[in-house]
Amino acid sequence: MALQKDVISQLAPQMQTYYELKPRWCPYLMFTQPVNFKSKSVNTDDLGLRINHYQGTEYSIAKGGFKNKQVSLLIGGSTVFGDGASSDAQTISAHLSENSGELFLNLGGRAYNSTQELITFNQVAHQFGDIKNIILLSGLNDLYLSQFANNKDYFGSFFFSAIMDKAVREYSLSSFQKLMKLILSPIFGDKLAYDKVDKFNWFPSNTNYQQDESINNQIYNVDDAIFQIKKNLWNWSKIAQSYQCKLKYILQPFPDWAQKNLSIEEQALLSNDDQYDFTKLGERTLYLDYVNKLKNLCSEFDIEFHDSNNLVNEYSGSNDWIFIDRAHLTDDGNKLMARIIQGTF
Repeated sequence: MALQKDVISQLAPQMQTYYELKPRWCPYLMFTQPVNFKSKSVNTDDLGLRINHYQGTEYSIAKGGFKNKQVSLLIGGSTVFGDGASSDAQTISAHLSENSGELFLNLGGRAYNSTQELITFNQVAHQFGDIKNIILLSGLNDLYLSQFANNKDYFGSFFFSAIMDKAVREYSLSSFQKLMKLILSPIFGDKLAYDKVDKFNWFPSNTNYQQDESINNQIYNVDDAIFQIKKNLWNWSKIAQSYQCKLKYILQPFPDWAQKNLSIEEQALLSNDDQYDFTKLGERTLYLDYVNKLKNLCSEFDIEFHDSNNLVNEYSGSNDWIFIDRAHLTDDGNKLMARIIQGTF
């Protein structure tokens, strides 16, 4: 791990700033980026959304001013937010604005699933009067989170949910339960449900414990990911109809899916890139099943679908450094994605 940090500090020193962007807990979304974060690499507004650049002017979604201005929206997770970009002007949305001569706003949220993407729009939609395009650049997080489908309910899972679950359980413990946890946790750890301990039952089993352990098997549930996305695409289709705008769903790039010939830099950075063990998402059968079902789902709602992974090699050379890790892009990678997105119009 120390070696990996050395490689990152040499090849992509701006990543240290992104590591400092700790989640800020907030209603409905569960978490977002820190507000008014200032740095050379990344800056956020009063809502924690990234500052936008267009024709030499900075735009903040928190400050508004879009009622009488036509805008396009790029929506997604940390790839859209721009993790890895050396500055706000190097995000995908910024390059789209520069290349098209039209204002594309960044509604990306780090570690967001498709539901959080929709909620983000819901919280700021009242600011927009004329939306030309809504582009959903997404898909990776929903599939990754599908591995937790067995121990979550209809509403799906989200990143950092274990922190919330633990905090809620801790808060709800009675004085007796806190005492019993102090005594029993050194022996049983998380195997016991301490919030269910009472004088008649000192050893209630934590039913989530074994399920949590099974996460290591990395069994992804494509159908669950599709189910979560389907609920949100239904809403997006109605939103697009209301605004009479174009709506596109673009499956975000992933080096294993794109089967890219890795550059020297990518080989160095991705060789030990295992923070979330995204490597196991690259299984070809899993990917093809996911793409096919995403395509059919978008067709069901009359939403234009594109898989950017089919175009990465077409738009780049084998020596081009596109990926900064398996989920995020370099400045050149963001430029490439902007070109790919423009190519869909």
